[in-house]
Amino acid sequence: MKDPLDDLSIEVRQVVAGIAVFAAAAVALVVVNPTLAGTIGVLLFFFVFMIGLHELGHFVMAKRAGMKVTEFFIGFGPRLWSVQRGETEYGIKAIPLGGYCKIIGMTNLDDIDPADEPRAYRSKGWWGKVSTVVAGPVTHFALAILLVYVVLVGAGDYSERETTTTIDRVSTEILRHDAAGEVVERIEGPAYAAGLRTGDRVLAVDGDAIADWDEMVEIFETSPGATLAVEVDRGGARRTFDVELLTAYLDPVTGEKVLDEPEGATKVGFAGLEPDIFVPSVSAFDALGLAPARTLAYTGDTIGGLGHIFSPAGLGEYLDNFGSDGDSGGNQTRFVSPIGFGKVANDAVRAGWVSVFSLLIAINLFVGLLNLLPLLPFDGGHIAVASYEAIASRVRGRRVRVDFAKLVPVMVATLSILAFIFLSSLFLDLANPADSPF
Repeated sequence: MKDPLDDLSIEVRQVVAGIAVFAAAAVALVVVNPTLAGTIGVLLFFFVFMIGLHELGHFVMAKRAGMKVTEFFIGFGPRLWSVQRGETEYGIKAIPLGGYCKIIGMTNLDDIDPADEPRAYRSKGWWGKVSTVVAGPVTHFALAILLVYVVLVGAGDYSERETTTTIDRVSTEILRHDAAGEVVERIEGPAYAAGLRTGDRVLAVDGDAIADWDEMVEIFETSPGATLAVEVDRGGARRTFDVELLTAYLDPVTGEKVLDEPEGATKVGFAGLEPDIFVPSVSAFDALGLAPARTLAYTGDTIGGLGHIFSPAGLGEYLDNFGSDGDSGGNQTRFVSPIGFGKVANDAVRAGWVSVFSLLIAINLFVGLLNLLPLLPFDGGHIAVASYEAIASRVRGRRVRVDFAKLVPVMVATLSILAFIFLSSLFLDLANPADSPF
């Protein structure tokens, strides 16, 4: 497919000036707003590096299969820079949203020089076609394994994390908001007011020993407005603090504790404490085997999530996002548009590097699995076509080649669904952004 903006021209001096301005802006942004700089970095990783690596996978395997690749570009639009090396033109384009490699003869609809027919994609055998096409999605799974490895070595095994009874954070104040989201009252945190501090290890509540954090939370939630004696270990010494619990309400939609009573809410006690999370450390050697196993488990979770979205119940939940009440923030059965992804990326950057890596792992697994769907124009669709051609050729005793003109309706239907998902998710992200997972 020809890039529709390819014919636009940009002079070299414009390229140099643009790069200089971009570099200066990037440095200034890191100094002035590092969170925004990190968010842009995540977006560039996704749209440039990750997708570029996907296309590189296609490129490398196409070359190994003896196919002719005429172009390999990062980005779309007018050329910023390119160089011809042999039969392939390599370069960078102005719009940094992905990239592409152009393999000749992908379908029977492509017009190519007869002399190049033996090197066309359509002329290769099953393995040549499938290895070329599957290489793109494989890069996402390989990148996910690498990211999981870094998290395991750098931060520990979050799959085996445990909530301890040690206090990690004590809220100094609780905010009450009005319907417009404005702060109308600031209330001192109950636990902070009582004297509890970060690092205290909870031993008992009203004389009853506490085995885990959830047990303490259950006691608090079932005692709204009560004053409870909380015994802690502080630096080896036992101390007891009387905590007067705040009366809050459990929002039936978001599951959050709020001060104003929503319709159908449950009254709960609230102290303003967060636990310390113990994450087991993993050696660099042990992580070599653990990273693929954890990635496989995450892949299973992603498949389950995708299966739920496209199930009757999931589709119903997705359509509920467009309900007349407009309150869909707590409903996470939804897709994310580029705008929504930008917000999620920003939240991940604020939460720390582990959250950023977790987001990139999830995105890689999602994109890898999406590309394996056996529908055109996804890579999985080309794998399905190549497999059908191979099986039909063996059964009929002659070479069978699929007429892609007959598959155009399938491609149109798939693209229509993708267009609906994009437009609907864009609407939701503008009208009612989803709750942040970080």
